[in-house]
Amino acid sequence: MGAAFYTALMLLVSADPGPTVVALAEPAPEPAANQAAAPGADKGAEPAGEAGEEGAKPGGQKQPQQGQKPRGGGWQSLLLPMLAIGFLFYFLLIRPQRQEQRRRQEMLGGVKKNDRVVTIGGIYGVVTNVHREADEVTIKVDETTNTKLRVTLGSVARIMGDEASGGPSSKA
Repeated sequence: MGAAFYTALMLLVSADPGPTVVALAEPAPEPAANQAAAPGADKGAEPAGEAGEEGAKPGGQKQPQQGQKPRGGGWQSLLLPMLAIGFLFYFLLIRPQRQEQRRRQEMLGGVKKNDRVVTIGGIYGVVTNVHREADEVTIKVDETTNTKLRVTLGSVARIMGDEASGGPSSKA
């Protein structure tokens, strides 16, 4: 399914909506100046852009023929790629981050006495006390000197297990 989705997405994103013609409007010549400059000019000739092309606007832009849709990119041509980018952004960035936050909150909610933990600073220890109201955990890091650290609950990176012995902190 992943390869088919990726192929379809690439086809949608790379779809060419057609050439967009952008013409700069030329200023229309003043009639008095045009007649004065060429008094013997052919009166049957029309200025370029009026009758030279059927359906042309002054300034060189073409109007669509009857029965044809106007070409060009409006906001509709950007809608599909923007939606695809939005879905990709959600499924690649936002959704995994929310899942990770939910798993972390569940892990921190399950911290209890005698859990072996590692802090975000890399300190191994055994939980001796948990104060959820104060957002505080007491960790015993050395059993020989009975050294304890008080840290916030959020500073627990992961729970190693329930056993209090056999870890790196119990080696003498």
